[in-house]
Formats: sequence, structure tokens, C-alpha cells
Amino acid sequence: VVIKAALAVPTQAAAPKVTIRYAGHSTFVIESPGGVRIATDFSGAHGASPLPRVVTMNKAHSTHYTPIPNPAIEHVLTGWDPDGNGPIAHKLSVDDVYIRNVATDIRSGGAMEANGNSIFIFETAGLCIGHLGHLHHKLDESHFAMIGRLDIVMVPIDGTYTMSLDEVWAKLRARAN
Repeated sequence: VVIKAALAVPTQAAAPKVTIRYAGHSTFVIESPGGVRIATDFSGAHGASPLPRVVTMNKAHSTHYTPIPNPAIEHVLTGWDPDGNGPIAHKLSVDDVYIRNVATDIRSGGAMEANGNSIFIFETAGLCIGHLGHLHHKLDESHFAMIGRLDIVMVPIDGTYTMSLDEVWAKLRARAN
């Protein structure tokens, strides 16, 4: 007697897809599995089409923000408090994305301005994605504690106004040890 049987092996469902596309300068467009489109360091010059639902902006200069974002953008998140009342705090859920920020300082006219930048953190599909904005200083342990674990980090590098790629790698290696 020959018995033939098929063994049903459960297959893992395809993982939800998060896309990240470089749009220009420091703007990246992140799209969640649920279709939430986010443009980082949004100036309107990059990442505006198709229109994002969420934009983040930092106070560095006109390549990192716009004073006149399209009014059809649902959520415009500045990395600084426009009223100058200290650090701004964002904690926002948009469909399948949770967005928060960690305030940092920024260079302004040669001096450091407190809370003029934010690291924006986007949590979706089991990933934690961080965009450092226009970071002008080294982070301390309190920043790392507020940031937490990041799976993907977008770092501004040019070696002039920000750290160079070699400096970033050295810091990451030192932090991992």
C-alpha cells in the first residue's frame, strides 16, 4: 500500500513594504504600507509631487523648510517652536505611522540656537526610521535615550557644516562597541 499525502507548510506572508526615496538635498519621501507619504526637511522644491500628507521641516535655511507649505498638506511639523517657547514636541499617529521628534540645537549666524532642529522619528511596519534634520552638534546620552533604537538613520553629511562620512562611521562604530 502506498500512501501519498501532501504536507501543508505555512508560508510567511510578505512583509509590509516601506519605501524611502531620495527626493533632493535633504528631502526623503517615506511611504508606509498604508500609503502615508511623508517628506522630510520639506522646502517645497523636492518631494512635493505627489503631495505628501505629512512634512517635517527644520529651521536651518530655505532648503530645509518653507514658510508657505501647500495648505492641502494635512500635517506640517516644524522642528522648532515658531513662537520661541522652548523645544517643540510632536507625537502624532497618521494611519499606520507614528511620528515623534527629539529637539536639538542648530547653528544660527555663527552661534548655536537652542531647539532650532529636530530629529524626526517615524515608526511603521516594525521599522524605526530617523532623519537627523540639519544637525549641527554631537548628540549626548540624553538624546540617545530619547531617540531609542533606530533601524534606518538618515544623516546629513558634507564634511563642511556637518560631519563627514568618515566622522559619522567612526561615531557609529564607537557607539556600537
